[in-house]
Formats: sequence, structure tokens, C-alpha cells
Amino acid sequence: MSNTTILIIVMFLNLTFSTIMDVLAKYWNVTDNIIFFYLSMVASIFTMFFYICMIKYGSLTISSTVTLLLTMIISVSFGYFYFHEVVKPIQWVGIFLSFISMILMLDIFHSA
Repeated sequence: MSNTTILIIVMFLNLTFSTIMDVLAKYWNVTDNIIFFYLSMVASIFTMFFYICMIKYGSLTISSTVTLLLTMIISVSFGYFYFHEVVKPIQWVGIFLSFISMILMLDIFHSA
């Protein structure tokens, strides 16, 4: 398996556990049920493990930035659609700009 394939898998796992951690933390906030706090902490440990692996197989600047931006976009989506949190128009602009920054960070339009 190539390093790129491993990096993509590890980034996906980091993104998954980071999102799970965010949602569980929000459930803890909404329900005040301590079990969601502990589950969030467990997900946090896995998030950190895959983050460290991600840095091993990819660059710190690109892979971690893209993963953090994706986590932010997914968390905002969960907050808006599932928890019915309010997102101001200027915040939507910021989210849109994060898409632009990911495209720039990934250098998608680079001609070889």
C-alpha cells in the first residue's frame, strides 16, 4: 500500500473520529449526561492517534489543514441541520472561503 493511500485512510479516520467527538461533546452539552463526556474523550484519543499517524504519512501543513477544515465544515453542518444552531450570513461566507482555501491548499489546478 502506498503512502498516499495510507494517508487518505488515516485522514478519513481522523476526520471520522473528530466528528464523532464533536457530536458527542454537543450531546453532553445538550443532555448534561456525563456518559457523552466520557465517550467524547475516548473519541478524542482516537482522533489524536490518527492525527499523529496523519503527520507521519503526510505533510503537517497540507494534510492537517485540510482535515481541520473538513472537520469544521462537517461540524457546522451537524450543528445547523441536526442541532438547529444559528449560523450568521457572514459565517456562511467564512465556510465558503474555507472551501476555497482547501482547493488552494490541495493545489488542484496545478499544471505539471
